[in-house]
Order: sequence, then C-alpha cells, then structure tokens
Amino acid sequence: MCLCLVYFSKLFFERVRPIGMYGEEIVHSVSWLSDLVNHSFPSGHSMGAFGLFLYLNHFTSSKNHLISIFYFAMALGCGYSRIYLGQHYFSDVLAGSIFGVMFGLFILWGIEFFYKKNKIKMHKKILALIPARLESTRFPQKLLKKLEGKTIIRRTYEAVVSTNLFDEVIVVCDHELIKNEIESIGGNVFLSKAVHESGTDRIAEASSDLASDIIVNVQGDEPFINKESLETLISIFENEQVEVASLKVKIEDLTQVQNPNCVKVVTDKQGKALYFSRSPIPFVRDQFVSHTFYKHVGVYGFTRDALLKVSQLPASTLEQIEKLENLRMLENGIDIYLKEIAHVGISIDTEEDFAAAIQYLKENQS
Repeated sequence: MCLCLVYFSKLFFERVRPIGMYGEEIVHSVSWLSDLVNHSFPSGHSMGAFGLFLYLNHFTSSKNHLISIFYFAMALGCGYSRIYLGQHYFSDVLAGSIFGVMFGLFILWGIEFFYKKNKIKMHKKILALIPARLESTRFPQKLLKKLEGKTIIRRTYEAVVSTNLFDEVIVVCDHELIKNEIESIGGNVFLSKAVHESGTDRIAEASSDLASDIIVNVQGDEPFINKESLETLISIFENEQVEVASLKVKIEDLTQVQNPNCVKVVTDKQGKALYFSRSPIPFVRDQFVSHTFYKHVGVYGFTRDALLKVSQLPASTLEQIEKLENLRMLENGIDIYLKEIAHVGISIDTEEDFAAAIQYLKENQS
C-alpha cells in the first residue's frame, strides 16, 4: 500500500529531484545516484523509515525512552541523508515521514483489530522482580540464612526461574551481600540506589528502565513458591481491566485468624479486594454463623503503568496503621483482583517459620 501511494504520488506531482533541478555542481551527490533526476515527491525512504520506526518502537521499547530515541534518530538520519544526497527537498521528506507514521498507525490498528476479532492473545512480556531487603525487624538478615545448604534468597530465585513463566527474573536488593549471593550463581540482580519503605517501591525503581507489560512481585522470603500459584496470578491479567492482581488461600488452621502475622483479606463477588487486615476480618458477631477466612498470599502482579503509579503515591493512613502496603492502593481507588489457590508454601517471616521450613525440607528430601 505504501509503495503504491509513493509510486502514484510521484507520477501525479512529477516533481524533479534537487539533483535534476540544480545539477551536481550545486547539489552534493554520489555517482551511483546521479541518474535519479525525476519524481521527487514524496520521499519513499522517509516513509519506510518512519513507518518502521513506529512499528519497532511499539513492539520493543515498552516506554524505554532510550530505545525510542534510537529508533527516531535512525529514521531522522535516513530522511536527512535523502536531502544531503540531493534526492529530495525537505518537504518531500516531511510528507514521506507523515505518510509513514500514518500508515504505521494504521497497520498497528489493523493488527490489534485482527487479534481481538479472532480472540488471539498477543504475547506479553512478563518479568518477575524479587525485592530483597537485608535487614528485617522480626528476623534480621533472614534472606541470607541457609536452608539445607542454600540461602533463602537463592532458593526463592531458583524457584521462580524454574517455573519458566517469565521472560526475565531479577532480584532487587539493597545490599552488596545479597547482590554477591545472587551473582555467585549467575543470577540477575539490581542494586537499589535509593532507600525504600516497601518492596513495591523497590521494584518500581528497577522497572522504570525495563521493557515489560506485566511485572510480578515475588517476596524474597518465599522459597517454596510454586508454578501453579504464579500461573494463576498471571491468568488474572486475561481480564484487560486488571491493573493489580494477587492471591488468597483458605485458612485451615483457625488459630491463624488471630495471628497478626497472617494477613487476612475479604473480596467482593468479582474477586476484588474489599480490605486487608492483620485483625480477623470479617468479625463474626454470631458464633453460630460459619464463615471461611482467607489469608492473603503476598505475591502481586502489576501492569507496568500501575506499578509506577502506585510507587508515586504517598504512604496512606491505613497503610501506616496496619503496615500493609496494599492498603495504599485501595485507599487511592486502585482495584486489586484476587484468585484463590489451593495451598501455599511456607513464608519465612520469623525464626519459627525458618524452623518449620527446615523441618519441611528434611521431611521431603528423605
């Protein structure tokens, strides 16, 4: 289509190229281009270059501005070279560039329409980022504690990588000790440049220069995270309205309902979170009424835009009261969609959890 437009436009306007109009004495050119003297408007090279720039930028940059600037510079360089070599006027290049962008947008719209009409899902780039803070109030330097010969953070990283669900897995840490631990096994690591109050803020810093569609936040103290849980989390994004997703699991041990380290969640009928709390929710006023309590599983999925948006929000009142960062999202009107999973591995928040994890490994390795 582009070639046809260029061809018939040149025939219609019959504009003589600069080299044909002014000659090689005035216009800079090269010998193998000197015979091209007719049909200047518009520039086909500029049309192709800017159309390709738009197409590549859409599918590969994912808002990485350096990549976008590189593509634009290449297209601009192509247009400039056509003027420099005496093949086109500035207006030829400008018109070609505009036509190229218009056709690029038309092609992208056509691709999107085709995929939606045929219900074909385009591949989304999914990253797993593992926030890893060295110090912990309840269990200092827990991520470097060894579970049967491997540190907690190493087991978490290897568990996420082994799922083969992600285009890239990166540990986002705040200390050289964790960085060295992950690099010692050939892992990907990002060392934070700023001090952050939450894991979400930490991974937002790392994601700002990463090309991605969905970012999954797996806590560094989840060495038993499994593929089924992460697949369930990612599947929530099949709903195009979802910006933030997470998981919940039924509480079987009712003593955990009173445990403040066990974060409870209640959702509406569409699976959207109504509230998270360390307290028992809902409060069962009439004891004869049976109710299923759910524990929030601390694994999140974000669209890239949502993650960056959340990281820019100040800590909310409820977040500071409960010490739960997900309340910042709810207080600012950001929906969190949850799906239930059948079971969840041991999260290591305390020394008691650590002892339970060691016991679990011994029982399952014997």
